[in-house]
Amino acid sequence: MDAIHAATVASSHMLALAEELGTIEPGKIADRLGVSGNPLQDITALENVAVVIKDGKLVR
Repeated sequence: MDAIHAATVASSHMLALAEELGTIEPGKIADRLGVSGNPLQDITALENVAVVIKDGKLVR
């Protein structure tokens, strides 16, 4: 969870973009990944991307 938090929430704060991205909330930019597996149990699950949503559109 620490690695995911660092890559999303913490990074948005460091870049002064927390108002626009970093968390999933109404009005924020929300590109999302769907992975096979649970990255909280095994971080390598992030290597198994099943779905990509960018700008609200299914890419993969």
